[in-house]
Amino acid sequence: MRIEEDIKLDYSDVLFKPKRSKLESRRDVDLARTFKFHNSGNEWTGVPIVASNMDGVGTFAMAKILQEHKMLTVIRKHYSIDDWQKLSKGVKMKYISVCTGTSVIWDPDAADFATMKAVLGMYPDIKFITVDVANAYHENYADFIARLRDEYPDKTIIAGNVITGEMTEELLLRGADIIKCGIGPGSVCTTRLMTGVGVPQLSGIIECSDAAMIKHGSRKDGYRGAEGKVVELPHKGEVANTLTEILGGIRSACTYIGAKRIKDMPKCTTFVRVSKQVNQVFNQFNV
Repeated sequence: MRIEEDIKLDYSDVLFKPKRSKLESRRDVDLARTFKFHNSGNEWTGVPIVASNMDGVGTFAMAKILQEHKMLTVIRKHYSIDDWQKLSKGVKMKYISVCTGTSVIWDPDAADFATMKAVLGMYPDIKFITVDVANAYHENYADFIARLRDEYPDKTIIAGNVITGEMTEELLLRGADIIKCGIGPGSVCTTRLMTGVGVPQLSGIIECSDAAMIKHGSRKDGYRGAEGKVVELPHKGEVANTLTEILGGIRSACTYIGAKRIKDMPKCTTFVRVSKQVNQVFNQFNV
């Protein structure tokens, strides 16, 4: 049995340390960034915030809002071809990704993979393919990414989920361009409760990011339990309002640490370990 003794940190364990900044306003922060992807060779410019392929998130309605801010939406894999034809009108293909699982490894007639192929045939302007599984540590997952790279050499492949450097490196070598990082950190994810597996998210992402720098639906076979839960949330209003809060928060953070661009944040950031992030003394009152 092996235990790693070094401290692993989650986002709740740290704060940004402020420093002198020449930025006079949040408007001075440039949120867009240009990426050149290693394996596909494609270039993409936008705000690096991605809506996941969750049922209530990776929708065409969401894509229509996020594309106005040059953000990417991973369209959930349970849409049919008819859904794509009916609902994708007005969606800019530059800002969406088609999604598939790996069920085709065991089932050659898997619906999600067949839909992905059909969608890419109908909409060749789509440049992103997301291969979404809860556990990308299976050897056949890396093999699948290599197969997809051979079949779609000009597409930017998003692969995951992993949370260690060595698997990040493996997926990059097999043909992935973007790695989804995280095992169990989601607010509705039950992976850590069910399996005891995971790495605190901040330390995990730093490790995965370092490995990128160095190198430049679910199976229905009775063996896998659902690793998520259903929650109901009060309606928060228009998505645009939430986006304004998110982007405003990022801009403010950049002004505190002196980062004029998102690209500058890593070199401008110093993390401070904390025992708590916010003062919650008044949370007991309904104000």
